Amino acid sequence: MKHISELKRRYPKRKQPTPETRLKRACTRLMKQLGIFSYPVTQGLGCHPGLPDRVAHHQGRVIYLEFKAGKNRLSPHQKAFMWQCEADGVEYHVIRSVDDLEDALAIPTLFKNGPQAQPVSAGRHETGQGIGWYG
Repeated sequence: MKHISELKRRYPKRKQPTPETRLKRACTRLMKQLGIFSYPVTQGLGCHPGLPDRVAHHQGRVIYLEFKAGKNRLSPHQKAFMWQCEADGVEYHVIRSVDDLEDALAIPTLFKNGPQAQPVSAGRHETGQGIGWYG
C-alpha cells in the first residue's frame, strides 16, 4: 500500500473557488440567462494596469464591471481607471453582489418581487454614490 503523503502529492486537493470567483460566475451566469453580451478582460504582460474584470454590452451601453468580494478594495491602478472612465462619461461599476449587477444594468429585480418588478436605478460604484453624468 502506498504511503498517504505520496498519494496526497500525486492527487492534490482541488482548490475551492474564491468568493470573488463565485461572484463572477454567478453574475456571468445571470447575464447569459438574460441574453446580455459580456466578455472577460484578460490581464497579462503588456496590458494596461487596472482594467476591469468584465465588459458588458446592454441596451446600447458599454459597461465596465469590476468584481470585488468581501472587504476587497480597488487597487490604485483600478481607481485611476475608474476615475478615467468617470471623466470620459463611461460606465464603470464595482460589483459586490448579484443585486449590484442588477442595479448596474438597470434590469428588473427578478428574484425579489416576481414579475411585477420595476427597473432599479443604475450608477453606483464602491462609495455608493453616482458617477459621471448618470449618477
